[in-house]
Amino acid sequence: LETCWGRYAQIGQWLRETLQERLGCSLFSRAPANVLTAAYLPKGLAASGANSTEILKYIRDNLKIAIADGQGNLKGKLFRIAHMGAISKSDVQDGVTALEATFAKFAAKV
Repeated sequence: LETCWGRYAQIGQWLRETLQERLGCSLFSRAPANVLTAAYLPKGLAASGANSTEILKYIRDNLKIAIADGQGNLKGKLFRIAHMGAISKSDVQDGVTALEATFAKFAAKV
């Protein structure tokens, strides 16, 4: 069990650093859990009118990767990536690659 917790922590740390440094996202939580990371769209992309709902729909429909949208009043403003259970670092890396490519595509549209 402790090995699993360690893996979740390692993937979560990698994901949070990558989202901030490579994609320009800010994290939703100041003390994120090691099972899920929630982040806002990059400021420039959000300011252009893009929202996470349409971005995540594009990723799901075209790249076949599921990333969760925000809930309630955060729907369309942030996204959530799980990194526990059977989810591997490779799965999370695929999600980050999809976000990066889709952010570029949506930025070019606006």
